[in-house]
Amino acid sequence: GISRKPGEPLRVKPAWISAGLLCVQCHAVEAGFPAIRVGDAWVYAGHEKDKRLRRQPLHFKVEIEAGSGAGGLVPVHRDPRIDDEQQIGQVLDAAPVGSCVTDVLTGIEVLTVRQCESPPKAGARWTREIPSARPDRTIRFQFYYAGRKKVKVPAGRFLAHRFEVEQVETTVSTEKRVRRVYWYAPEVRGLVIMESQPVDVFGNKRWPRMRAELQSFTSAQDAPIH
Repeated sequence: GISRKPGEPLRVKPAWISAGLLCVQCHAVEAGFPAIRVGDAWVYAGHEKDKRLRRQPLHFKVEIEAGSGAGGLVPVHRDPRIDDEQQIGQVLDAAPVGSCVTDVLTGIEVLTVRQCESPPKAGARWTREIPSARPDRTIRFQFYYAGRKKVKVPAGRFLAHRFEVEQVETTVSTEKRVRRVYWYAPEVRGLVIMESQPVDVFGNKRWPRMRAELQSFTSAQDAPIH
C-alpha cells in the first residue's frame, strides 16, 4: 500500500508499467470500482467560466462524514464561499452504501451499486430516469462509458475511467440540458476531474462552464462500514 502519516492527506502518484496498467502499489480491489467509505475526503480546485469568459476560482472539499440512519452515507460540502472558516459545511443528499462512481455534489450516481459490481464495458450506453415531485417534470440521464486513459491532476497521475453524462430536464414548456464529464480513479475511490457545461436543445454551449480537479485525497480507515 501507500504509506503516509496519520491524518496526512494522501497524494497518490502511482507509477505505470509499460502495458499502461496500474502498478503493484495499488490494492487489488482498486482494479475495479471500490465503494466510498466514511472518512474519505477529496479536495478540489478549479474554475467556473461565465459567458464573458471571466473565471471565478473554485476550491472546495467533499468528505463522507458519517453513515445515515437510513443506511446511506452523509457527504458534506465545505467551501470557503459558503463558510470562510470551513467549519460548517453543506450537508448533501445521502449516497447509498456501496456507491462507487458518484458525484456527491450534484447527487448523480453514475454507476449504481449493482453496476459497481458488474461494471459496463467501454462503449456502453444506458439511460436512467429519476422520479420528480412535479408530475409535469421529468429528469433523465444518458450515460456513456468511454473507457480508460491516463490523466494528470495536482493529486497525481491516474489511469482513470471516463464517463460522459447528459442530464435532460423537461417540462411542458421547457427543456434544460447539462453535459458532464467525469474521470474516476479507483485509487482515490472518487472523481479526479469534474466538468459540466449547459447546452441548448441544439447542442450549443451555454454558461457557466465548470471544471474542477482533485488536489488531494484523504483515505478512510480500512475497517468495513457497518
